[in-house]
Amino acid sequence: MSLGLRLGDDPSMRIATASERPDLLVRAWEQTRDTNPEYNKHGAVLNEYWPRLTEERAEFQFNLITQEDGILARAHSIPLHWDGSSADLPSGIDGAIKRGFEDGDANVLCALLIAVPRDLQARGLSRAAVEAMATIARLHGLTALIAPVRPNWKERYPLVEIERYAQWRRPDQLPFDPWMRVHERLGATVLKPEPRSLHIIGTVSEWEAWTNMTFPESGDYGNAFLHLTTKGGLAVADYFEMFNQSSENGSDTDLGSGGGMLVNEKDSTGKMWQLAVGAGKDANLYVVDRTNMGKFNTKTNNVYQELQGVLRNGIYSMPAAMNTSIYYGPVSSPIALYQFSNAKLRTTATAKTANSFAYPGATPSISSNGAQNAILWAAENTNPAVLHAYNAKTLVEIYNTNQAANGRDQFGAGNKYITPMIANGKVYVGTTNGVGVFGLLAGK
Repeated sequence: MSLGLRLGDDPSMRIATASERPDLLVRAWEQTRDTNPEYNKHGAVLNEYWPRLTEERAEFQFNLITQEDGILARAHSIPLHWDGSSADLPSGIDGAIKRGFEDGDANVLCALLIAVPRDLQARGLSRAAVEAMATIARLHGLTALIAPVRPNWKERYPLVEIERYAQWRRPDQLPFDPWMRVHERLGATVLKPEPRSLHIIGTVSEWEAWTNMTFPESGDYGNAFLHLTTKGGLAVADYFEMFNQSSENGSDTDLGSGGGMLVNEKDSTGKMWQLAVGAGKDANLYVVDRTNMGKFNTKTNNVYQELQGVLRNGIYSMPAAMNTSIYYGPVSSPIALYQFSNAKLRTTATAKTANSFAYPGATPSISSNGAQNAILWAAENTNPAVLHAYNAKTLVEIYNTNQAANGRDQFGAGNKYITPMIANGKVYVGTTNGVGVFGLLAGK
């Protein structure tokens, strides 16, 4: 198939499909091979299917050429089925090419690549290639052109999530990113950001070669908040890491000693924030936005909220939570109650227990009768162990197991990292060699 396509006042541009002009494929690739990062050529899913494009879908692969067969742009696309909803969009380039070959009943054309030789860029040729792709879609009776766009400038902002980057606008209200502007000017709309478009696997040495960078040591997500996804296998979808994680590791004051807790809090506008709280040995209390966790910055913490130094001596436990309140039991310190207001934690504790808890602090639990009569329970690592019960609103002590005469309620030597468990009106507490069970006395 050969089609005329006018660009401005130039009537000489033509579409040459791979089925019509297979002789142009190698030359077009050679002239555009340096326009994408080297690592983009090593996608695990992409490379499984890419050779089949020119063999089985040749009529949808094309080059824009001059009358003298000069290469102006190289383009690849694949027809696939899409029901028109955002939820049914393929998962990036990997999802698109796999669906195009594995599923039938195609009704739209999906763009996979447009590459313009470097010496011909900034002349409107990428726009012309998109228009040519739309023309091919119409000629084959396909109802729309969709595109998993790889923004040109995103790599300049690696700490910015694609969801935020896709919303950036210039003062004229056009997209900040040049490639996104091309599509919007042609009538496209951003339907859904896709943070995991192309799966690339390589060794450290391969990534060093692909990026022309040196990676002197392996990285991991130690001492970080992680959001894990099972989509396409277990993987990290997002994370927050402190800027000073290296020094914290070196001084053994890292985050890893504590656990995280998910909380949802509403602000004054009615927006519900999906948050997580967590703390560790550094005595700081961190609140992360689970939809935009902040990742890593070498100079500052990109975090939703941070209360510095409020958990003296550090945390080796999990918090408890009820309504807008969270409770932390730091080492050799009282249990502290912090409350959310307008979806942010107040910077000072609302209440504290009168007594402190020796190493490793306390992991409290909450019981209540619906929303009424809430009690906070905590086990103290002493010999004998002590179970404490507090009014959950004020942290005024109601009861402890040393109060009864003659050691009636004592239940053995304490142990580290013990969490009181409440079930069926009873409280269960572990010791070094048994379990203490507490409930109402007969007739009470």
